[in-house]
Amino acid sequence: MLVRSQRELSDYARCTGEFLEYWAELLPGRSFLVERSARGSWRHLTYGQARLRVRRLAAWLLEKRLSAARPVAILSENSIEHALLMLACLHAGIPAAAIPTGLREEDLNATLQLLEPSLVYVSEQEQAALPVIRRSFDGPLVVGGEDPPEGALAFASLAAERQPLVARAYASVKPDTVAKIVLTEDAAGEWRGVTTTQRMLCSNQSAIAQLWPFIGELPVLIDGLPWSDAFGGNLGFNLALRNGGVLYIDRGRPEPADFEETLATLKDVAPTVYLSVPEACELLVASLERDEPFRQRFFRRVKLILCAGLLREDVFDSLQRIAAETVDRDVPVLSSWGMAETAPLAVAGHFLVDHAGVIGLPLPGTELKLVPHGEQFEARVRGPNVTPGYWKRLDLTANAFDAEGFFKTGGAVQFADRARPERGLIYEGPVSSFELERCEVAG
Repeated sequence: MLVRSQRELSDYARCTGEFLEYWAELLPGRSFLVERSARGSWRHLTYGQARLRVRRLAAWLLEKRLSAARPVAILSENSIEHALLMLACLHAGIPAAAIPTGLREEDLNATLQLLEPSLVYVSEQEQAALPVIRRSFDGPLVVGGEDPPEGALAFASLAAERQPLVARAYASVKPDTVAKIVLTEDAAGEWRGVTTTQRMLCSNQSAIAQLWPFIGELPVLIDGLPWSDAFGGNLGFNLALRNGGVLYIDRGRPEPADFEETLATLKDVAPTVYLSVPEACELLVASLERDEPFRQRFFRRVKLILCAGLLREDVFDSLQRIAAETVDRDVPVLSSWGMAETAPLAVAGHFLVDHAGVIGLPLPGTELKLVPHGEQFEARVRGPNVTPGYWKRLDLTANAFDAEGFFKTGGAVQFADRARPERGLIYEGPVSSFELERCEVAG
């Protein structure tokens, strides 16, 4: 069974660099990236400033003869510096690979061996990992902060002015140019790198804009999801970048002990779109229930609450109820589904739902093939947002697609109402290996 949107996918950008160039030209003074300084005040970087620094960083990378063959690895929490280096790589046609922070030594070694990077950037907060990195990597090291250790370069020193070099490299970036390597860990604990192209990122954003037209109204987002993850680094970050949005970098975490910083940010900044995970939404509900001024501020202009994962039914109901009690308009509370291999969204809601388990329907341009087994369907995905494969793993790539080119997600979905498929799909979790083998034989 094939499920697809009735809407054709609209045209999309050649590369994400076009987003930065467009807004830097149109609204150079508009804030793009905002983070708290050490003193607690907000530090703003405008679109115009970001373009200037990205071009200078890209020129430095190109002068060092870094190429698409070996990515730049970034070991850093979300920060303006992380964003600038990532954008410079994308501008120059060099893959960027964000390594999750807090990895065990063996996992950090494994990710570096997989990536074989040409350069590694380590933020000031992550420099405890430098001894491990030096044992696994003998190339150039760049560090955050003002006092780099011996043998490392300070991030602030990375700048060059050879703009014709950047212009040529930027013009050569095509939709199928590799933009990122997104690291994921499989059930057996093995690391793999999801090859992520410019086409994947740009087509996904174009499809999202068709589903949620209000996203183009200069959104304001608060982003606490790690950019090493596809939901934070691809969806949230690029929602701001494509649509001229302001992205506030949140240092909080979706845990009781660390959520206060997120609340402090939300009390300072009223977002128009709130993207988060189920754990953070649970903590948010508790704060909204007990704090009337915060509730009024949070819902003042929010147009969408989107969860990367499935909300508990009681949390979904509470968010709906609190919104209805606070503002006289609908505030959609939606779930979505996808993975790093789908850039990340394959399925998303674009209609009001009355069930927390509904993940929506395929995005324009994305096809789902539902392979039946028992009462479930295994979802397979094909479209411009789907990865061409895994970084330097032809074996994994060969096994990832079926004969018709659909990516085998291993996830089970079901219609919320089989008599009315337009009411959306429900995600039911992973399909067992036994069931997948049966599907392959049957198919």
